[in-house]
Amino acid sequence: MKSELFKNIFNNIFIRSNIFNQLQNQSYGPRYERFKWIQLVNSPILLIQYDYFDLFVQHWVTVGCSNYHYKQMKLKDNLDIFNEAIRCNRLNFIKCFVELNLFDLPKYSAEVIYMAMTERKREIADYLVLTSKSDFICNYSPLDLIDACISNDIETVKLLSPKVNNDHYYEANSPLFQAALNGNLEILEWLLDHRFDEANLLGRTRLIGMTFNEGQIHVPDWLLSKGYIFDIEYQFSELNIDFTVNLYQWLSTTKLNIIFSSQDIDFAAQTSSLDTIKWISNHSKEECTEMAMYKAITHTNFEVAKWLHENYTVGAFEIDYIVSEDEKIALEMVKWFHENRTEGFSSNVMDSVASISLDIVKFLHFNRTEGCSELAMLNAIKAGHTDTFEFLKENRTEGAPNDLIEQLCADGNLAMIQYLHKTGKPDEYQWPQDAFESAARNSHLDLIKWIHQNTSHRCSNESFNWALLNGDFEMVQYLINNKLCSNDLESIMISHISSHYSKIAVSDWLLKQNIFDHAKLIECANQNYEELIGAFFKDYNIFITDI
Repeated sequence: MKSELFKNIFNNIFIRSNIFNQLQNQSYGPRYERFKWIQLVNSPILLIQYDYFDLFVQHWVTVGCSNYHYKQMKLKDNLDIFNEAIRCNRLNFIKCFVELNLFDLPKYSAEVIYMAMTERKREIADYLVLTSKSDFICNYSPLDLIDACISNDIETVKLLSPKVNNDHYYEANSPLFQAALNGNLEILEWLLDHRFDEANLLGRTRLIGMTFNEGQIHVPDWLLSKGYIFDIEYQFSELNIDFTVNLYQWLSTTKLNIIFSSQDIDFAAQTSSLDTIKWISNHSKEECTEMAMYKAITHTNFEVAKWLHENYTVGAFEIDYIVSEDEKIALEMVKWFHENRTEGFSSNVMDSVASISLDIVKFLHFNRTEGCSELAMLNAIKAGHTDTFEFLKENRTEGAPNDLIEQLCADGNLAMIQYLHKTGKPDEYQWPQDAFESAARNSHLDLIKWIHQNTSHRCSNESFNWALLNGDFEMVQYLINNKLCSNDLESIMISHISSHYSKIAVSDWLLKQNIFDHAKLIECANQNYEELIGAFFKDYNIFITDI
């Protein structure tokens, strides 16, 4: 399909609304989020991220668009939205904000110009300087020098370096460090020879750990071979080197004289390979402490634990938890520790392994006396290990915590709630009054539906409030359509409208459902008057006054 034809089809509003009815957005928020079309067009942040300028104009700034006055108020001098346009390099949005007087550029010019410079958005920075008539001078040389160090452009480095001092950088973002972190040795050598102000010994020493951690494991030995770092003993802990899978390979070949402390051995025991721990031990003037065995066992580094047992007489701290992704090795290690060590486990160990393996739980139950706490049953059920949960229930007396159901609701663990509902005796597990609230707070709509359809529990207005705060359109619709919330919704609605985090689509839908006491809603709006509230109701030809 030709690109122009595709563009014409894709830009069709109806087709695009269906394409994005369930839009997957990977960059918005800490988790994967799903947005329906109505949520997309009502979010300026999303429209900026996807560069849907035509939709932004249509749904946000065209006179007569839905909720026009309210949207104008939400856009007015909104630094979060303006800065998002800068970050995404959306000059079209920036111009729109400025030309329609939605953003007071003279007032915020210094802040947003600095933002554009920091984000290296030159075209936007130039536009902001010109339009605001600011006396700010955009000096791009510091940014160009960094770019040249990263891209291995030595001629540009030589040209710009004399013009830029180190006041423009913090150490890790300096030309020297950027060249080193990208493995550009020719530039690194030139900088070390010509930028004496940043080629200090301490800075060069810090390069060892930073370049190794960035995967440039050849740089430290290059620095040594060129005489840029001294051929002396280096304390491993002072180099800030991470314990990675490449560590042994590098340690066994580097010409640097690195010595290790007992603390280094202790930390290496947590995740490092056996070869690494042997190397570190052989090049240390100290012995490990009790922490080494503790870290090896708690992180299921079994081979290292056995080696420490055979080569050191120092004991270990009491083991109070175990984490593992390999059930078989974890079980073997627990048995070995039980047979060969005297430090013992705390009751917390059974708690932690309840989420790993039934076999380990059984072994501890039948062979140890430390027991567990009620967290064992909680961890088992949260991990979906119903067999472990039932074993603990039948063979232990600690029981489950009183807030078991509440925690599962907060996690949205519908499968395990259904399991407990099906297999438990009546009233065996305490259903909290705020089960609905816990589910709503974390946007677990499937759980809300199940609780409503299968239990006698009812939700409070706090659930409705959480749904509004989260902008969870489907949750709000479900709660309202099923009449799960009915008391004093007017004050909650007004509070939501006055929030800069309110979702327009949700507010608009609610107002059109005829669920509010109109007189009470207006009274509440008048009593809590803000310009944002007035602008919202103006779009519905309802005029609110400050009383």
